[in-house]
Amino acid sequence: MTDSSLDEVLAELAEIGRRISELPEDAFDERLTLQERRRTLHGLAAQLRERNRSVEEIEKELRDLHRMRDEVLDRHLSPGHIGGGGGPGGGGIEISYVQDVNRAIDQAGDLAGINRRIRELEAELGRRGGP
Repeated sequence: MTDSSLDEVLAELAEIGRRISELPEDAFDERLTLQERRRTLHGLAAQLRERNRSVEEIEKELRDLHRMRDEVLDRHLSPGHIGGGGGPGGGGIEISYVQDVNRAIDQAGDLAGINRRIRELEAELGRRGGP
C-alpha cells in the first residue's frame, strides 16, 4: 500500500471524527456504526504505517521490547529470593503468594502486551525475509 492510501485512511478518520462530533446525542445507531468504522480504520492505518517502517526501525523496537520484557521479569519474585519453605514450620512465604505477586507484576508491566507486540514484529520481519 502506498502513502496515498494512508493519507486516504487518515482523511476518512478525520471525516468520521467530524461526523461523530456533529451527531445529535440520540443518534446511537449512527454513532455506533461510525465508531466501528473508526476502529477498523485505526487498525488499517497502523498496518499501513508498519509496512512503511524500515527493517532497522522494527529491529530497534524489537530490541527495546526485549529490554522492557527483561525489566518486568527481573522484578519477579522467586522462592529462592525469599528464603524458608512455604510448608508448616518453614517460616517462608507460600508459593501461591509468589505466583500472585508475579502475576500482578506482569499485569502492571503489561507483559502480555509486550509479548504480543514482539510476536507481531517478529512476524513482520519474517515476512520481509529478516531474522
